[in-house]
Amino acid sequence: TWRGQIDTAFEMLPKVRKGSQLLAHTSIGNALVRNDQHSRALELAHRLTERDGDEYIDLVMSSWARDDPQRLYGELESLPTSEIKSKAAFNLLSSHRFNSILTEEQIENVRAFLREDEAKRIWW
Repeated sequence: TWRGQIDTAFEMLPKVRKGSQLLAHTSIGNALVRNDQHSRALELAHRLTERDGDEYIDLVMSSWARDDPQRLYGELESLPTSEIKSKAAFNLLSSHRFNSILTEEQIENVRAFLREDEAKRIWW
């Protein structure tokens, strides 16, 4: 089953070489998001160094925004921290630039979650 495979992958994480930790975690995190295990995916960031954890959140939010933007939009307010909300908002807006996936009202709602540093990175 899918859950069994994910549980096995979790058990294998401590055995992954240090240089491959981010890639391994991101692969599992993306699979969790695709299977509606958002909280569990976000918890994986805590297993990484702070720097890798930040990059992990960026990568997972980018995939989520690309693969299921309306679902991410719906979950935006319930994400655990303002930093994660901002990263999600940034990725939603970045994906929207190429796919026109959000309404104007949704864009304004998403922008409200951007931190100042993320807002400066948006080019439109």
